[in-house]
Amino acid sequence: MPYRVIVTKPVSRALGACGLSRPAVIQVLTRLHGELAALDDAGRARRDPDDPDLFHFAIRFVDGDSWHTCHFLVNDTQANGYFFVVEMTHESGPPLP
Repeated sequence: MPYRVIVTKPVSRALGACGLSRPAVIQVLTRLHGELAALDDAGRARRDPDDPDLFHFAIRFVDGDSWHTCHFLVNDTQANGYFFVVEMTHESGPPLP
């Protein structure tokens, strides 16, 4: 069953503050609404040790000449059939050769 993905305002703000290009931001949001929405039970196995209502989801991609990883915490217990993306952190790696 595909879930409906809700990206909370703090996550939208954090994504916008990462300094990513517009196409990269669109790619991240598209992947959240596609890949995350289709995630099965096994994909939600990485539970947050501090809050078992949350699980970890990551997206890795290239923007410009660098690798980036967005790490998300997702609540799958707040409402049946919904994933609420409640927190995001961003990492970028060294430029590609």
